[in-house]
Amino acid sequence: INQAKDSNVKGDMSQIVLGLKAYLTLHEGKYPDVSSPPLQNLVVSGDLDEIPQQQDGTEYDYQRSATCDSSGCEAVVWGKLYNAPANTVWCWDSEDHKFKESASPPAVNTTVCP
Repeated sequence: INQAKDSNVKGDMSQIVLGLKAYLTLHEGKYPDVSSPPLQNLVVSGDLDEIPQQQDGTEYDYQRSATCDSSGCEAVVWGKLYNAPANTVWCWDSEDHKFKESASPPAVNTTVCP
């Protein structure tokens, strides 16, 4: 069961990252602001039809650089994994452009996966 949940997390995260990349392309190299709920701006912009929910019904987590300007803009998104030790997340950041399993979520106000 937990392997199936993790597969759902990875699929949802792929959708979210595609939405983030589309948003970045159409908004002058800027990722969306952090909204409430996180990632709501991807729905408003039409880059996602709806925000996927994690298996426990919560939103996927998202952080973006405090300032996004001509010098750059970075973002990170992550969700809980179930077939792994506690606090393990599936994480993607715009610095590496790769998904990876991380033993813990990113620190507050950072934009890289640990």
